[in-house]
Amino acid sequence: MTIKIDQSLDTELTQQQLAEHLGLSTRQVYNLEQKGVIPKRSPNKGYDLTECVQSYLQNLTAKNENKHSTDSTKAQIEQTRLTRLRAEALEIKNENLLNQLLPKELLKAIVIRQSHHVIQTASTLPDHIETLDLNLDKQVIEVIKQTVNQVTQICHETAEGIDKAINESGDLVK
Repeated sequence: MTIKIDQSLDTELTQQQLAEHLGLSTRQVYNLEQKGVIPKRSPNKGYDLTECVQSYLQNLTAKNENKHSTDSTKAQIEQTRLTRLRAEALEIKNENLLNQLLPKELLKAIVIRQSHHVIQTASTLPDHIETLDLNLDKQVIEVIKQTVNQVTQICHETAEGIDKAINESGDLVK
């Protein structure tokens, strides 16, 4: 079980960061963007690393096909470098996902706190109903108490089940 923290999963980069990943200058990145080789960045947003790497790779592949370059070693080196860039982009996305997971102990504390809250609230119901002086039959009050006991038991079982699932989650939770 994972609880996501409200953060962006984007791997949006500045022009400088994208240039470093592509092994280019910032001027070259700007020129590629102006020529439509890489996607233009949205206002107030950065470059999407995965999209830019894929677009740049497609452009290089197209250039190589058009030129029928005899220098296949150079193209293979560039292809290898760009494959590495794709892997780096995926690693960044995976790291962002991992950073958004809650530690197991915090998750357990949240579950326990919420379970105790439900149990406390449910256990006060019979006494609260009696103080309202609703002229309820003793049997009705007894049924309410039994129902509250069932709810309390379900809360305990649910908390234990969630705790067990968290412990068995392995790498899904920190």
